[in-house]
Amino acid sequence: MEWDHKHRFRSIKPQDYVDAAALRADLWSEVGGALRDLGEMA
Repeated sequence: MEWDHKHRFRSIKPQDYVDAAALRADLWSEVGGALRDLGEMA
């Protein structure tokens, strides 16, 4: 099994690597969540 990771502020969490498209989708989902948490998006 291949692994990748994601950063959330100061923490790093492992995640299963599926493919580049899924990795990109997860990235933008996390970006949106982080911006909402910081009050940058409605």
